[in-house]
Amino acid sequence: MSLSTLVQYFLRILFFFHTNHSDRIDCSGNTTTMDRGSLLSSDSFESQTCGAAPGLIPRLRTAMETGAAAAPGEVSAIEQLAKALQSAGCAQLTAAGVRDPKVEVAFGRAMGHSIFATADDATTADVVLFFTLDPLDIDTKQSTCVRRGGGVAPPTAMQALYKLDPPTAGATA
Repeated sequence: MSLSTLVQYFLRILFFFHTNHSDRIDCSGNTTTMDRGSLLSSDSFESQTCGAAPGLIPRLRTAMETGAAAAPGEVSAIEQLAKALQSAGCAQLTAAGVRDPKVEVAFGRAMGHSIFATADDATTADVVLFFTLDPLDIDTKQSTCVRRGGGVAPPTAMQALYKLDPPTAGATA
């Protein structure tokens, strides 16, 4: 490993641990309470965690580094990615036979709380996708949390949403 690669990893690690987690917001600008630890330990959800899709990681990294900052009247990169993941998740579940799924998305860093979410809590979600960004790509995770007794069977959701990677804007299917 070259010195410049080591320096890049070190700077990323410093950035991750230096980030102030008080700016946790949802798409409406509200403070979010969706937290990976709470979701994974909740009796209301059945959860599985896998590595994030390799194609998603650079987009996730860029969106989280940019944060919720956007010019007036524009949508931030993190919100765009959250909405793309939300849409792709709903489309995958619908294709798997689920009617009108409600999917929420949250992003966080390793060793920290969520910093952005599509809702302020998970009370109405059938599925919550929580993406945990780590300085190392291999440790960046997707946690799929499916509400127990809800409208989505956990095995169906887990299979349909495994390593979810929505198309980039302007891409054709």
